[in-house]
Amino acid sequence: MMNLTINGIEEANTRAGAPYHKVNTSQGQMSCWDAILVAELQKNIGKPVEVEVEVSKDGKYQSIRQFLGTPQETEVSKPEFVTEINQIPDKDAYIRAGVATRFAVDLFIAGKITEDKIRENAKLMFKLMNDVASGK
Repeated sequence: MMNLTINGIEEANTRAGAPYHKVNTSQGQMSCWDAILVAELQKNIGKPVEVEVEVSKDGKYQSIRQFLGTPQETEVSKPEFVTEINQIPDKDAYIRAGVATRFAVDLFIAGKITEDKIRENAKLMFKLMNDVASGK
């Protein structure tokens, strides 16, 4: 897997006349032999992408073999959770908050509540659980 930026793509032919594409990237020029793959790469010109690259035995040529997608622009931070229920001063409040959150998800699945309401209530429930866990 290689992360690179596609700068441009141009059509070319081998000496024998076989069509392929020259792909100019932030890592140098590479070839691409798959028209469907080229179409996907053209959608991402100027953007960072993840691709699978095959290098020739002599190391002279690089060929893009597969488009793997675009890398995540920002990493998602993971919330800190209480690891042991014995650390929680008020276990009942913590359990009620979890039950309420699960109930809200059930209502969402049943179509009785909107996603915005779930998020709003989930934020309150997480705040409550963290307050209870920290002894506030």
